[in-house]
Amino acid sequence: MSNRYANLVGSKKISEDFNNINIGFDRVQADMDTKAAAASPALTGTPTAPTQPAGDNSTKIATTQYADRAAGKVQGNLDMHIGDKVVHVTQEDHDKLDGIQEGAEVNQNAFAKVNDIEAAAPSSQLFIVGGLGITVTTNPNTGEVTVTATGESAPGAHGSTHTEHGADPIPTATLTEGGLLSAAQFAEIVAHGELLDEHSAAITSLEDRLDTADTNELTLQPGVQIITAQRDARFNLESIKGKTEINGQGRIGIIGVENPYVMRISGNLLPPFYEWVAAEGNPSFISPYKVNVSNANKLAAEFPVISGKTYTLSVKSSAMSGRLFAYRIDTSEALLDVTGSTDLTGSFVVPQGVTRVAIRLLGTATDMVTMYDAIACIGSVAKPFRPREDAMLALQTDLYADPVTGSTADEIFVRDGQYFKLAKWKKINLLPDVIDSSSLGCARYTGYVQIGLFMPKHRDTSNVKAYMTKYNGNLLTIDAVNSPLPNGDLFNVGNESQAGYVWMTIFNTDSGWGDNYTPTTDEIKAYFMGWVMFNASAVVSSGSVGPSNPPNNFYNGTGTKGWARRSGNSYADGTSVLPVTQATGWTPYQLLYKLATPTVEPIMSEGCLTFTEGDNQIEVGTGIVLREGVKPFQNPSNGNTVINSTSPGQESSKVKYPVERFLRAYKSSLQDNAVWTHQVNDPYAYGKDRLYMTGGVNYDPSAAYSVTYLKLDKSPVVPITGSVGTNEKAQLIDLTAGVQEALLRVSVVEQKKSEKDTPGWIAPTLLNGWENFGGLYAPAGYMKDSEGFVHFRGLIRNGAVGQNMFVLPEGYRPKADLIIGVVSHNNTTYVPSAIKVTSTGQVIYLEGSFYHLPLECITPFLAEK
Repeated sequence: MSNRYANLVGSKKISEDFNNINIGFDRVQADMDTKAAAASPALTGTPTAPTQPAGDNSTKIATTQYADRAAGKVQGNLDMHIGDKVVHVTQEDHDKLDGIQEGAEVNQNAFAKVNDIEAAAPSSQLFIVGGLGITVTTNPNTGEVTVTATGESAPGAHGSTHTEHGADPIPTATLTEGGLLSAAQFAEIVAHGELLDEHSAAITSLEDRLDTADTNELTLQPGVQIITAQRDARFNLESIKGKTEINGQGRIGIIGVENPYVMRISGNLLPPFYEWVAAEGNPSFISPYKVNVSNANKLAAEFPVISGKTYTLSVKSSAMSGRLFAYRIDTSEALLDVTGSTDLTGSFVVPQGVTRVAIRLLGTATDMVTMYDAIACIGSVAKPFRPREDAMLALQTDLYADPVTGSTADEIFVRDGQYFKLAKWKKINLLPDVIDSSSLGCARYTGYVQIGLFMPKHRDTSNVKAYMTKYNGNLLTIDAVNSPLPNGDLFNVGNESQAGYVWMTIFNTDSGWGDNYTPTTDEIKAYFMGWVMFNASAVVSSGSVGPSNPPNNFYNGTGTKGWARRSGNSYADGTSVLPVTQATGWTPYQLLYKLATPTVEPIMSEGCLTFTEGDNQIEVGTGIVLREGVKPFQNPSNGNTVINSTSPGQESSKVKYPVERFLRAYKSSLQDNAVWTHQVNDPYAYGKDRLYMTGGVNYDPSAAYSVTYLKLDKSPVVPITGSVGTNEKAQLIDLTAGVQEALLRVSVVEQKKSEKDTPGWIAPTLLNGWENFGGLYAPAGYMKDSEGFVHFRGLIRNGAVGQNMFVLPEGYRPKADLIIGVVSHNNTTYVPSAIKVTSTGQVIYLEGSFYHLPLECITPFLAEK
């Protein structure tokens, strides 16, 4: 602390100089009380401060010197500005002045023209006034003018908007009154617009699809397969080619593709119950898909399957005793076994190598249980019941190719909706009905004979390519060089000028003719029907002739003539009467030759193959026979009626070929399946199937019956190529083609009518001196029309009265003997005469003249045997 406030002595202690310290503090306080405050001081006297440089813009103190200097500068600038005569404006004003164009008027009128009001001077005014229902208000402060509808007259007061939410909404538009669209109506229009866009796109797409027919090529392979279709479509056949096997398919001889077919099953693989068979007892049918069964009354069926595929079976049962059982046909191994009531369902995978599966419906108790709505479908998921939907395309023709190379095959094609065959080959069974008896010739050589024959209906032969098999299937060798043929089992066919002629050699060991004997025409014909000749003199016993051993017992012109038919490696049915019918079990000589010129011929067809959307099970096969006429046999005691029975007395109901299975039965051309049940593997079935009707209540003896079936005898199966439409254009073309096909094709029914109008005549073997009259007169012949009646024609002469003239084969014989009145000519006049036709086929001339006999006089009769 300074001594100017207290006289302190530094050598003294604080306690010694305490009084001086207090005096010092008092003096400091008094001095401080006289000083100005730090904030906002009030100075007195004449305070000074440093003068800051010109232009300083800080918070420093400005002295009077600084202020005088700044004021002087401002005054100087002001004097200079006052003295400057140039106008000074802002940049914005400069921009406005620059925008005034040259020639602009000064003090122009306030406005130019509003409607038809023009301003007269810069001070002219425009007034806005209200009208009817309109008021005008102004606000001078804001410069606003407001026009208001007062509602005192039309159009009335208006709200802030014209929507349905305004104070004065415009009404919503209706179909009869104009107005404003509501939000819902607008949304609907938008939705409709979007829908129209979708429809427009769809129509454009459809137009594109209608411009071009899109198709997929498709080849249906032999056997069973699954075809998945994107939409319902028709299969358009393009080609089926022929194939030839020698001794194939377990058969003897030349076998081609016989009557190809393709079947489609979709929805339900199981047929109606009336196509099933009674596996045991007598199941009771209620309707096509409803039946009563029990443990002693079982119903069974088979259906085709594909190895490795999964199938699902379902059936409904009315009681707990219902049972659904599926198994392999070859081993009886169970694939599915379900019992219970309501829905019985199960799936199984088809084992390798299995092509058909058997199914049985039965009960587990003696009481009847109702089973109904059975369905089998592809896949592991059960589907709702639906009846089976079938489609089939069947073609009635045979197709061949070169049996060695497979080349130059016959081919089926379609033209203008009609099925045709481009035929390059022809097969003939060498039986008497194709041979002109008058042209048969025989030349004898050591160990064999050479037979020359003429086939008047087959004058299109060519020796470029030809094949012939004998009764055992062995191939004969063609020799187009040597004449005569130098050995047995050789043949040649005529070419060009000799078309229709065939020359062949037959070993004595085959015919039974010795080196010293030349057979007659009728004996040659008997050989071609399966009869071997032998010397029967040593084997006549009790009025009958035993067959002995014909190959080692040749007939050489002496002794009793005998004939026997081949039966395997032995002989049977020995007889001393010249046979005139084909031997049982005989396989005739067969000739396949390449046509000199290929021909195009229409073929019979039935049905149309279509696919349904989804999975379709397809079966491609051969051997279908379409609508073959049959004569059902009805038991007179109980009315039971049968088709295709070999039971004694029922043979007239047989069909032409052994049956694998019947597909359809027809009554007066209409399907008649519902009244027939299948008896599969019945011991009296001709083949494996026969049809049976209990009681015969629905059988009409006056109706015409026919059947479609699959032959038991197999033949080669070949692929079928075609296409399927995949869009609307293709479907329209298919529809048009289907209609055209229905109108133009030669249907089975039309072909049957044609056969009836122009039937084929068979030349009989004339006996006991009877011969054709010759000249301009028709030779002897007989035929059977589509209704089963046998007709005769021709003029014969010089035969023995009271003797047999010829013999009719089975299928052409009456049920009982008939005596028919005729007339004959004695070279002077016609005389009453009589003929007897027996149930064994003999046509005997009872009485009359032998000069000539017109066979047309024989009244047609129904062939029932």
